[in-house]
Amino acid sequence: MKTLINSIRSSTIPRYVYVVSAFIVTFIFFFLFDHALNGWFFQDDIRHLLVYKKSLQLQEIFTLVFGGRFIGHNVYWNTMYNLAGFNAAIYFMANLLIIIGNSLLLYNFVISFIKDKEIAILSGIIYFIMIPTLHNATWICNAGHLLNHSFIFAFGYYYFFNDRFLNLSIKDIVMLSLLFLGSLWTAQYGAFFIPSLIFFHILNYKKTPVKLKNIILLFLYLIILLIYLMIIKKKLTEIIGEDYATINISISSFINTLVLYSKYAFKNIFILLFIVIILLAVGIATKNNYILFLLLAAGFCYMPLAFNESKQSLNYLSVPFLLLNIGVIITIKNHVKIPSLLLLILLFNIVIDIPTLKDRADNPMGSSIKQFVYTMKSAIWQYDLHNYKKIYFIPLKKHENPTKTAVYDIPIFWHQIGGIYDGEFEKKVLPQLIDPSFEYIVKNTDDPIPPGYPVVVVDNFLFKKDEGIKKIIIPRDK
Repeated sequence: MKTLINSIRSSTIPRYVYVVSAFIVTFIFFFLFDHALNGWFFQDDIRHLLVYKKSLQLQEIFTLVFGGRFIGHNVYWNTMYNLAGFNAAIYFMANLLIIIGNSLLLYNFVISFIKDKEIAILSGIIYFIMIPTLHNATWICNAGHLLNHSFIFAFGYYYFFNDRFLNLSIKDIVMLSLLFLGSLWTAQYGAFFIPSLIFFHILNYKKTPVKLKNIILLFLYLIILLIYLMIIKKKLTEIIGEDYATINISISSFINTLVLYSKYAFKNIFILLFIVIILLAVGIATKNNYILFLLLAAGFCYMPLAFNESKQSLNYLSVPFLLLNIGVIITIKNHVKIPSLLLLILLFNIVIDIPTLKDRADNPMGSSIKQFVYTMKSAIWQYDLHNYKKIYFIPLKKHENPTKTAVYDIPIFWHQIGGIYDGEFEKKVLPQLIDPSFEYIVKNTDDPIPPGYPVVVVDNFLFKKDEGIKKIIIPRDK
């Protein structure tokens, strides 16, 4: 931290850039702090919490169920439950601490890689405020993505620190492999950054000749990563009952996916194309291999998502989005040399954040689920429902399943409460969240319900604060 402060004091970048950055970072910090106090568990959070709270489920290291994220799922949820129980605020706070740690780790990685403290400072700031980080920070189960960033930043720092990559020892290879394994067991898409370092060595083979073992090691990581993802895809397809993360290799699929991701991350595809063209032009014209590498690495990390129209999320876009931003920072600082544009990049990231900030402020993630659970607990005593053994739930409007996939036959709000796909939802989730003395059963609005049991009418979705329990129908014979 002392080194960071000294870097700011001695920086050639105008002080006002850091002052505005400090205001932005402070605002985002307190926003996430407030969200931590108001958010709750949502969908996958509940599933992971209830499955891993008592045990790490060590067999999942080999079975690779639910994404093969042993650290991101099993270790995280087991550890956090033992520390915080059902106190969701502490989970959010822990994720915020991970983000702060990642920003500092990225700062050190960029210094060891690019050898520029000013670029390192701005990179850490961008990571803290960028929109994928906000998405990861405001949904607890995205801790896996944040931990993935921890491992890949640590890998980069270790690899480039004091030019260690020029002469890797057996000890170094073991340490790097452990960090790679950590990235594999957290959230695999970000892990593609590690083998993308091959591009760095190709671009710089004349300046810094690297040994063949480095290329072999990085290529081996890539092979392992691809095989791992294929196995996970097969496992998840078996569990969910549909072709999970369907890959459609075609020009139309590539364009559709790129347009959608561009809309999420940059507002539209033209801003993305402008950034890519500028980075490519400046990188080639100035022979700046760092810019060219960051552009290639961003594209490489994006490719596993490029043909998947069915599964899109900003959580997966964190690494390529960050790499493009760092490329822009290098371009402005070293080549355009207009400091005010650095401020513009920071403000642009905040402008992109505004819809997410507004949505999360109005509807903290999981707050509707929290209200649902508390309302049910209160209703059980208010209406003296302990005389019944079953409680039925139906959506406010008839649930439709246009995909015809079995798992989506269940109303959406039922998934959002727990997200369990093994057919044992009502036996595992609601008894632990509400009251274990009941059997909880979900039906569609036009399904027959046996007389003599209470029926709870719920909004089809539980995203917004005004969505929740609409009516509780008590049997007349009560």
